[in-house]
Amino acid sequence: MPDIEERVSTLEGALMRLAYMQVNTQINLNDLSNLVKHTQTALEESDRKTRAAMDEEWKKTQANLEEYRKENQIIIKEMKDDAAQIRKEMKDDAAQIRKEMKDDTAQMRKEMNYKWGKMAEKLGTLVEDMVAPNIKSIAKKYFNLTECEDFITNRVKRHPVDKEGEKEFDVIAVYGDTVILNETKVTPRMKYVEEFIKFVKKGTFYEFFPEYNGKILIPIFASMNIPDNVITHLSRNNILAMAMGEENMDIVNPEIIQYIKVRFH
Repeated sequence: MPDIEERVSTLEGALMRLAYMQVNTQINLNDLSNLVKHTQTALEESDRKTRAAMDEEWKKTQANLEEYRKENQIIIKEMKDDAAQIRKEMKDDAAQIRKEMKDDTAQMRKEMNYKWGKMAEKLGTLVEDMVAPNIKSIAKKYFNLTECEDFITNRVKRHPVDKEGEKEFDVIAVYGDTVILNETKVTPRMKYVEEFIKFVKKGTFYEFFPEYNGKILIPIFASMNIPDNVITHLSRNNILAMAMGEENMDIVNPEIIQYIKVRFH
């Protein structure tokens, strides 16, 4: 019996401790529940305040952005107005500059053309002045002509039949039954060469100067420098080519002289 009572007593003690623990656990659970509720409430309050603060900051930011936008619109408008004014002034200035440049260019072109014309005249005269004095020496050197009866330079003559036709003759040297005809060009363009060849071959010279009809005509085309192809073309047409030599103007295709003499005898 004593053992049973002792066991019962031990069991009762264990049950009491278990009941105590359950009660204590329930108290702890209640405290934890209250803590969780308190924490949740605190978090919700903090979250509410945070959202409110963020909303307030967003409103302020929106207001600042709107103010900034308005200010920028004013600045942009002022910049556009300034840019439009600048473009207008630049356009007006450019138009004025173009007008002045156009006027200046026209004046410069006019002055330049005048100067080029004068230069061409001087250059042409210079070449002619270099050619003419050498005609007599060439007449003597290549044709043994010494007695010059008439020496004409820069003669402008109207055609006796065609009154509209007029030609300038650079040099005409008359020796007995022979006439030396010189055509001088600053630039020996093929166009000038062809015109001179045609003039000689058609006998147009004798139409201008019928008093020389029957005389031998020795044609000389002269320039400071004559390209080889032009010299060849002149030679094929029995026209002497005269250009600057080592010291003076001289004939550069003397090999055709024999054909000239035969042709015009």
